[in-house]
Amino acid sequence: MLATPTLSHARRDRPRSLREVAAVAMLAGAIVLRGDADGDDEDLNVKAVVLDTAADAAAAGGVAIAGGIILAEGGWYWLDPTIAVAIAVVVGYQAVRLIQRVIVAIRSPMRAGAAPGPDT
Repeated sequence: MLATPTLSHARRDRPRSLREVAAVAMLAGAIVLRGDADGDDEDLNVKAVVLDTAADAAAAGGVAIAGGIILAEGGWYWLDPTIAVAIAVVVGYQAVRLIQRVIVAIRSPMRAGAAPGPDT
């Protein structure tokens, strides 16, 4: 019975605050991604972190955009999962490309100047 009064007296400013949090998360992700703007870094670990950060920023942006449109139009609830699927497809494609590069790197001989691992 405790949840009923809480749900019936929900704050009306929640959608706005949720959009603000999503916008801040998207901005933070964009700032982190700006550091890797050149894209020439061959460290696949860094590329994986950048991909993860980009996915988080895109998801936050998708939440903000979908939430704003749903709030403004009312009833466009299909938009949220549609944006989520679109983001998942783009991130999934980039992840598969990264995995392919990792497999190539694992199969290739050690680069000149690289530190040997514990087995060498």
